[in-house]
Amino acid sequence: MVLPVTSDVPLSAPPHPIAPLKRLNRVRAFVLVLCVVSYVSLKNFEQTHVRISASGVECRRQPQSVLEEGLATLPEYCDWKARLRRQKGVPIGLRQALFQTRRVYIGASGRRFAGWESFNVDVLNVTNGRDFAKLFCVGEIQAFHSEHTFEHIDKLLMRGTFRSFYEYLAAGGYVRTSIPAYGSGHIAGDLDKQYGHVNFMTADELVKLMEQTGFVHVQKLEWTDFETRSVHTSSWDYCEGPVIRSVQYDRRNQDFLKSNFHRLNITYSVDGKFPSSSLAENTFSLSDIRARSTIVQGFKPSTGNQAREALLH
Repeated sequence: MVLPVTSDVPLSAPPHPIAPLKRLNRVRAFVLVLCVVSYVSLKNFEQTHVRISASGVECRRQPQSVLEEGLATLPEYCDWKARLRRQKGVPIGLRQALFQTRRVYIGASGRRFAGWESFNVDVLNVTNGRDFAKLFCVGEIQAFHSEHTFEHIDKLLMRGTFRSFYEYLAAGGYVRTSIPAYGSGHIAGDLDKQYGHVNFMTADELVKLMEQTGFVHVQKLEWTDFETRSVHTSSWDYCEGPVIRSVQYDRRNQDFLKSNFHRLNITYSVDGKFPSSSLAENTFSLSDIRARSTIVQGFKPSTGNQAREALLH
């Protein structure tokens, strides 16, 4: 006799209630083994470092205490790095890593930009050479950048600061800095006192300081001529050192720039076919610009001849 199939009679037996638990336990066991293997591999990696020997580059086990190997301080690491960069036979990947440079944003006040390391005064006091030595190797920095920082630093300390920049920059590296636009003989006003401004260097004074320190191709990217009451801009790349409080990027100037875009000198693509939104050389009336800065940039010589010429300048 064949019984009819109804919805009350299941067509197949339900899965055993223990089966899902067994599968789950197998997954947990696999994850646990994977974690253990990863941890052991990581510890082995941390205990291995590259050493220079007479036969070339080799990897060997590192003692539990780094102090035993004398690599406990940054200066000693920098010396090791410099020697390794001169060593022949270094694997290409490691060699590329050793020659990578860093870009430093000073006085960031919490701002972070892609490709830049941000430092505040509590970590990097640019008037203290010892802070540079704690953070950087000599010659490994591609760029130092700051926006409205040096008006808070006594003018007498500026020369030592730019000497530190010069020392830690790689050959061909650069400094880009911006400060409020001050005219000659500026006297501190109430706003200066409120914001802690103590240094009122003009654009020409900043250029002269950088040239005397050894920088070459020093250029004013934005500056104000108080005699003619005009503001001057030139072409500069935002990604090479962003300055928000500038003619082009300050939001307070955007309405004016948009309404006068058809009359502005702007940059073009490499082939000259497509205009960009970047300003080229322009001269504005001081009354039309609501926010501006003094922006100056200079380079560390890339050759020995350039360095000698800079010192003789």
